[in-house]
Amino acid sequence: NCYDEEGTSEENSYLTWKRNCYDEEETLDTIEGVSRKIVELYPYWLVKGKVTFGFLRCVPSMPSTDNNVTWGEQQKRLSGGISKRKQQKALNTASSVTMTIKPRFFDLDLLSFGEVKTSQHQPDKSQCHYELPITGGVLALNRRKRKKDGQGSLKFSYSVQQAERGNNNKKKGDETKMVCQFQSQIGHNYFPRLAGLALPISKARKRCYLSTQSVIHAYVMHRFHRTWSGRVMRIC
Repeated sequence: NCYDEEGTSEENSYLTWKRNCYDEEETLDTIEGVSRKIVELYPYWLVKGKVTFGFLRCVPSMPSTDNNVTWGEQQKRLSGGISKRKQQKALNTASSVTMTIKPRFFDLDLLSFGEVKTSQHQPDKSQCHYELPITGGVLALNRRKRKKDGQGSLKFSYSVQQAERGNNNKKKGDETKMVCQFQSQIGHNYFPRLAGLALPISKARKRCYLSTQSVIHAYVMHRFHRTWSGRVMRIC
């Protein structure tokens, strides 16, 4: 957790997962495909009852015939429970419009997310990064209005490596142990509203942020990593 004097906040969390597999290329393709889908559906996941106890809802900013999709239905789509055509339609809804998180019982924009951006750092898909831009909401403060930096972003990434083997004479059909690390980060010019406009940030405001919003973020990311890795393990 990093919090500088200009009021920007950067937080990181990690989870490491190990698994044996027979086909490395197929496993990497699966991890990349599942990871992108679940990151695109992050706003739907965030309002799930087991995560935020039913206090939040996700509202797309544009009308769509698929706006009332529940997390349970989205999970079926992730696991191939419906046709590819309908699955793609749901993903297009989640990624092509702004998704806004609001309290369930009154109208207030807490955080709004834009379209997911993807960048592969390795041609074999052993490393991939996803960026979910924060486009608004009362929890984010836009200090740099003259710059096109947005209001920060959530960044998700994974990296897959083959575990070291004592015997390098691997035969066709042998199992290979893959080590996958999942990482999430909030930052890229993210200014918490709790920090306020005054600079430098006072110690009281810093403590307030670190003991409230920062703790909630750590909890949410811990739950998301478990969902992310669990989905990959079930499908691989």
